[in-house]
Amino acid sequence: MRRPLAYFLLTLGVSFVLTAVGPHALAMEDSTFSTIDFPGGTFTVALDISSSGEIVGSYNDAKGTHGFLLSRSGQFMAIDIPGANFTRAAAINRRGDIVGTYRLPTDPMTGRHGFLLSKGAFTTIDPPRCCVHQPAWD
Repeated sequence: MRRPLAYFLLTLGVSFVLTAVGPHALAMEDSTFSTIDFPGGTFTVALDISSSGEIVGSYNDAKGTHGFLLSRSGQFMAIDIPGANFTRAAAINRRGDIVGTYRLPTDPMTGRHGFLLSKGAFTTIDPPRCCVHQPAWD
């Protein structure tokens, strides 16, 4: 019973650290924090890390919000849905499949579509009869 509480407190503590550093994202390995800044970005947010150490998230620049993948070797790759003016990579699994959200210029400001990026191909995820909405964490 103590472990879940300890993990919660650690997460809570990291949340305060992440909030305190402003426009940077942080990664921790072996109790060492590393700053994650997408090159040319003004604000970077890391949202998930795979079991193999790949990190996904989003960054802002003068053109808008984009998703990113940071490889274990430290190489950044931008993730942009073709035609979208907003893309956020939210999660990655051990196979490297990435899911996230995006918005098209014709969508309302609070509108979002889901996507899956697998083996270099994008698949839109919009449940039938589902309105385009803004996730609670956005």
